[in-house]
Amino acid sequence: MLAKPSTVFLVLLFAVTIAFSGCAQPETQIFLNGSQNLKVVITPVSGHSAKGTLQILVNSLPNHVAVLRVMLSPAGLDEGLDASKQPNVLIKTVNATIGAAVALDTTKVKNGVYDLTVGARTEPAPMEYEWEDEVQTQLSVEN
Repeated sequence: MLAKPSTVFLVLLFAVTIAFSGCAQPETQIFLNGSQNLKVVITPVSGHSAKGTLQILVNSLPNHVAVLRVMLSPAGLDEGLDASKQPNVLIKTVNATIGAAVALDTTKVKNGVYDLTVGARTEPAPMEYEWEDEVQTQLSVEN
């Protein structure tokens, strides 16, 4: 005796659902809030692990800031060094606007633990000047 086609379909659908239910990791976001109203969202991440291209979205800015800098650097990088000349460092500087999105391609760096820093300042200035506001988190790059 053969099973009805609708029964076979339901059994197959159930089996496929169970087989794939734990395979995909959900994409999550990291929300960072600075002390002077800088608010950014980082996506996609899984916990604090990242791979591929990260999007950093600016949701809020301190008053009168003009420049936003996003930097992904190896954890513990000596602050006395010029980060722009170090290996495995990604830096992007953009005009500071609410809604700005900055993409960082993590496939350009080696796997490991990194600091992701987003800073805002009132005008373009050398890196040694203070930021109006700054947020930071640590990510594990796993490409």
